[in-house]
Amino acid sequence: MAGFAAWHVVWHHRHMGNYLDAQKSRTWDRTTIKTLRPPSEVTVGLLGYGLMGRTIARTVASMGFPVLAATRTEGNSDPGVTRVSGADAVKQVAAQSDILINILPLTGDTHDILNADLFAAMPSGAALIHLGRGPHLVEADLLEALDKGQIGGASLDVFRQEPLPSDHPFWTHPRIVITPHEASVTSPQAVTDALVRSIRELDAGERPTATVDKTTGY
Repeated sequence: MAGFAAWHVVWHHRHMGNYLDAQKSRTWDRTTIKTLRPPSEVTVGLLGYGLMGRTIARTVASMGFPVLAATRTEGNSDPGVTRVSGADAVKQVAAQSDILINILPLTGDTHDILNADLFAAMPSGAALIHLGRGPHLVEADLLEALDKGQIGGASLDVFRQEPLPSDHPFWTHPRIVITPHEASVTSPQAVTDALVRSIRELDAGERPTATVDKTTGY
């Protein structure tokens, strides 16, 4: 999943959709590069810091992006990752995120958490990468935020109804990238490697990355 998330971070950071549009019209357009910011100036926010969240955070931070991770409880974080804890952590992280990745578990508190209020708190033109659960997202709110330009683009891997109905407006929206619930698909070897790494971390007295906080879920 970390590689999947990282690909979408690069997609939004480099405005790759613009290049595809230019290719369709056979236009040699290099205007995007003139406004491109270095990764060090693009904050990536992460909602959720369990097994998958920590792995994504490590990968994105290694690419040079500053990472903020929303958690309910305080604790250690990985190099390049700033942990933001407390009841208002999600909104605090969203408000500072040029690219926001959601990997939260679905609970009563996180249902509909990706809504108009959260989008309004984000920097204008920010991107959303939604890899959590379908009911996290208020779909109508996202469409409105995209059409107003408050959200500049979205990558969506999970949906309230799956498969996504063929007449759903997400399919044809120019600022949305859709994948069919593929983010967590991995190889058996990758699973084995993660377990071995966690065993070694336990032996070294570290918190294993292959765990999820069972009280908070993230």
